[in-house]
Amino acid sequence: MSAELSSIISVAVAITGVIASAIGGIFAYHKFLMKNLENVRKEFYKEITKLKEDSDKRDDEIKESLKEIKENMDKRDAEFKEGLKEMKADLKEDLKYIREKVFTN
Repeated sequence: MSAELSSIISVAVAITGVIASAIGGIFAYHKFLMKNLENVRKEFYKEITKLKEDSDKRDDEIKESLKEIKENMDKRDAEFKEGLKEMKADLKEDLKYIREKVFTN
C-alpha cells in the first residue's frame, strides 16, 4: 500500500511539475511577446515621428517654393505693367505724330 501511495504521490508530483513548467513556459512566452510588442511599438513611434518630421520639412519647402513663385509672379506683373505703360506712351506719341501729320497737311 505504501508503494502504491508512494507511486501515486510521485505521479502527482510529476504532474504538478509538468503543469508548473507549462505555466512557467506560458508566462515566459507571454513576457517575450510583450517585450517584442513593446519594441515594435517603439519602432512604429520612431517611424511615425520621422515621417512627421519629413512631412514638416516638405511643407516648409512647399511654402518656400510658393513664396518664390509669388515673388516671381509679382515681378512679372510689375514688368508687364511697366511694359503696358511704355506701349501706351508709345501709342500716344504715335497718335500725336499721326495727328500732326494728317491734320496739318
